[in-house]
Amino acid sequence: MARTGLVTPAWVANPIPNSRSLIQLTITKLPEGAEIVAVFDADEAGRMLVSMVRLAVATVASRTGRSLTFLVHLPARDGEDWNQVLQRAAASGEMKVTRQC
Repeated sequence: MARTGLVTPAWVANPIPNSRSLIQLTITKLPEGAEIVAVFDADEAGRMLVSMVRLAVATVASRTGRSLTFLVHLPARDGEDWNQVLQRAAASGEMKVTRQC
């Protein structure tokens, strides 16, 4: 499957009235077999965004006939955000935070 290095645009984190169409437009530009990974916070807003992106992926796949994979990764604890998860993991030594140049 094709993996893309797309970064979540700011408009996805802060939905605006036309965000659904912007998400669909972005997904339309992905290649056949692309893997879309939703990594949002485990709260109501994060789950709403997952639903919005899931619907956009399904709509684009249906309209274009392309195979697209949609995966969701939320923190295990309800209400937690990824910042908290990553900071806790880094503090406990469970993961190394590195920077690529």
